[in-house]
Amino acid sequence: MGASSRPGDEPGSGSVSYSPDLMDDLGRRKQDQWAQDSVEAHQRLDSTALTADSVGPITALRRFGQVYAATRGVYLETLKGVQTDLDAIAQGLRRSAQEMRDRDDQAGAAFLALQRQWSRGTTSERERTRASATQQVEAASESKKQADAVGGPPPPAASDPAQTPSASRAKPPIA
Repeated sequence: MGASSRPGDEPGSGSVSYSPDLMDDLGRRKQDQWAQDSVEAHQRLDSTALTADSVGPITALRRFGQVYAATRGVYLETLKGVQTDLDAIAQGLRRSAQEMRDRDDQAGAAFLALQRQWSRGTTSERERTRASATQQVEAASESKKQADAVGGPPPPAASDPAQTPSASRAKPPIA
């Protein structure tokens, strides 16, 4: 089968979502488990008494003992590196969880600040109130009140001749 071409199938391209509590729990629980596994692996190797000299005088067995001793040394050093890497992973998980909490707290604080700001009214409300208090708006409001009192529509604006009563009654030219 060929490689998938769907978005998100490539390693590192998808999104993953974990809660901070899960990340923190993984970091703590896994680190404890990994540390225990490492201790047990060391104990198994330490309990093995096989050395290059303990296999006897046969040349092939002595070579096996030498290979085993060298391999054991490589394995123990690798195990130390693995333990260091696993500790770093666990610390990274816990640090990630803490950073997620910190960012959640920062986002929450931003919304609380916005709520405090808006408890005094929004900018749009203040701007509407300020704009509504201009002389032009007050004059238009007074004009509407007068028209409503008379029972008719407000008079047309003087600057628009097409809206004058005489313009609306004008007859079209005869062709």
